[in-house]
Order: sequence, then structure tokens, then C-alpha cells
Amino acid sequence: MNLLLRCVSFFVFLICVICVQSQTVADSLDATQEKITKAKAYIALKNYSSAIYELEQIRRQTKDETIRNLVNSMLMNCYLEQRDYRRAQKLLEDAFGEKDKPNALQNYFSIAAQALKGIRTQIERYKTLGLSFNDKNLPNEAVSDIEKLRELSELIIQQAKSTITQENSSLLLALIEESSKVRSTLAKDEYDARYWKDIAEDLRQDMTKSTKIADAAEEIAPSYTNKTPTENLYKESQSTFSTEKDTNKTENKNFRSRFVSSFQPEDDFSPLQVGSLIEYVTKKINPIYPSQAKALKISGIVKVEILIDEKGRVISIEKVSGPELLQQAAIEAVKKWEFKPFMKNGSFVKARGFVSFNFSAE
Repeated sequence: MNLLLRCVSFFVFLICVICVQSQTVADSLDATQEKITKAKAYIALKNYSSAIYELEQIRRQTKDETIRNLVNSMLMNCYLEQRDYRRAQKLLEDAFGEKDKPNALQNYFSIAAQALKGIRTQIERYKTLGLSFNDKNLPNEAVSDIEKLRELSELIIQQAKSTITQENSSLLLALIEESSKVRSTLAKDEYDARYWKDIAEDLRQDMTKSTKIADAAEEIAPSYTNKTPTENLYKESQSTFSTEKDTNKTENKNFRSRFVSSFQPEDDFSPLQVGSLIEYVTKKINPIYPSQAKALKISGIVKVEILIDEKGRVISIEKVSGPELLQQAAIEAVKKWEFKPFMKNGSFVKARGFVSFNFSAE
């Protein structure tokens, strides 16, 4: 009987503890939400010092990564509105220092995107007043401010370049492209502008070359499987000799192939080349604007080349061009589109064409 009473008492105690902890967590979340609301109100009033005080308190007290990420983005906005570039740079460096932690790269991206947004805001203020960033008659305070904006955008480019890989290239290339555009806007002269514009393009080409090399290596590697080094060497030497010996044969063969194909009738069931498919759409789904692209204000046209079947349904995506962060949204949308079936010589056939999506962040 005593044992039963003890067990019951223990379970009652556990339930009480859980209820108290749950209430404590709920109270803590409510308090955090109140502070965030208060900080937002201070930002609306342009009382950035009070907003920073509230936000830094939240950051010290919470361990919730989602809340910390939100708070860091708001802090970046406040620091840049105060033109406190030292603290803005420190916030970026702290976030970048945690890049190896789970989801840390996404958090860094959000903070960097907010930093670019703040830099753009300051750029627009200068432009609205008709000021040039390389005007030698600007006061020292303005010259210093512009230089700090340059340094901050360069820091983002440097950080993103140092950690870019094939796996995260779409995210970080977009960040580098936008940072380069911002830095190019702040250029000291035409050479400086061209230098920063070329950085993103050069990096994109390097990444493309790396991908092609990796793909080529994967294709070549299987041909050497389970062969000794001697066999490989023999195979390579034989390949070299045979290539040199058969050059004329290959050229003759290619000539005959081109000659014969020019007289062969076109296959009646080959895909019909249509061009733009927009006027043949029977079912359309609008793409969802990616939040990361919207945060960076990435706009542009994405062209998706597709193959559709005899019933007008999309069966494959053949080629995509345009801003990389917007491409997947366009692909996911066009996969759900349907088109009027196409006929050729009295039979329904597959068709090949393209659809263009115009994304505007404004």
C-alpha cells in the first residue's frame, strides 16, 4: 500500500513539474514576442538605439535558432541605419564563423541579404540627391561612408567565395552576383566597375568548368575498372595509334553520313519544333517566387526549354537559362502546365519548345 502511494505521489510530482516547465516556456515565448514587437515599433519610429537594446537582450536570452536568425537580420538593419559598420561587419563575421553548423549557411545568407538591402538603401539616398560616388567634392564624412559601404559589400563577396562548393553554388553564386552588382554601383571609376562585374561571371564559368570536368571524370573512370596499369597503358597506346590511323576513314564516314542524311526523308514522328509555347497553353500554374531570391531582389527572365508528349503534357526539361536562384521555381511551375496537342502529317506527335517566365522583385 505504501509503495502504491509513493508511486502515485511520484507521478503527480512529475506531472506538476511538466506543467510548470510548459508554462515557463510559454511565458518565455510570450515575453520574447513582446520584445520583438517592441523592437519593430522602435524601428518604425527610427529609434534604432532602443531597438538594438531590445534585440540584443533577446539574442542573449534565447537559444531558438529561428528567433536568433530573425533578430540578427533586424540587428543588421538597425546597425546600417545607424551607419555603425563596425558592428554590422562583426555580425557578418560571427554568422560566417558558424558556417559549419547545421543550417548556419542559411542563417548567414539571411544576414548577408539584409546587409545588401541596407547598402542598397543608402545607395538610393545618394542617388536620389543626384550625388556621384566618385565625386571628389564630397565631404569627408560622405567619402568615409561610401568607403565603408564598399568594404562591407567586398566582405560578403570574400566570405561567399571562400566557402562556395558545387553543393551550395546556386545559393552563394546568387549572393556573390548581387554583392558584385552593389559593389560595382559604388565603383570609383569604370575600371573598378568592370572588375567587380567580372568577378561573378568568372566564378560562374569556373564552377561550370569544374562541373564538366567532374562529369567527364565519372564517364571515363568506368573504362579502367578491373584493369591493371599495364593493360591501361596498352589500351591508351592502342587508342592513340588507331586514332591516327583512322582519321581519314572517320572524315570519309562523316562526309557520307552528312551526304546521305541530306536526302533522307524526315521522320514523321520526330518532335515538332514549335518555338514559344505560350499561345498553346491550356493549363497554367504561376511559379512561386523563391524567398531567397526575393530577399536579394533578384529579377530576370528564366527560359525553360521543354519536350511535350502527344497529349500536350510536359515529359522532360531540356534546358534552362536565367538567374540560377529563379530556375527551380520556373521548372516546378512549367512541369504542371498542359498544352494543346500537336499534329504532324495527320498524327499526334511530340513537340519541343520553350516558355519564358519574367520574375520581378519589385
